[in-house]
Amino acid sequence: MNVRKERFEQLFRQHYRQMYRLAIQLLHDDAESKDIVHDVFAQLLSAPDLVVHEEKSATFLLTCVRNRCLNTIRNRRIQERVQRLYLLDMDSMVVFPELFDEEIKNLM
Repeated sequence: MNVRKERFEQLFRQHYRQMYRLAIQLLHDDAESKDIVHDVFAQLLSAPDLVVHEEKSATFLLTCVRNRCLNTIRNRRIQERVQRLYLLDMDSMVVFPELFDEEIKNLM
């Protein structure tokens, strides 16, 4: 096993629980929290030039998790706003059948 892989496994074992706890506290969603932590580790594994120093590893990894969680929360809020606006737009377009005949007369 190469040194990089051993270091990665060591980081995973040392910091996974703490990273997961932070994600759960921010997101309140088990599956999404696990996904974010796994994404952080996947990015770390796929970045061959990235060096995480031992004394700063916890801070670095927790910051990565926090930032991803905040992005997820922001995206949720944007989606909720868009859905709300869409529903408001749909409500304003509703024409009741009994008013439909009257609306046609007015247009004529």
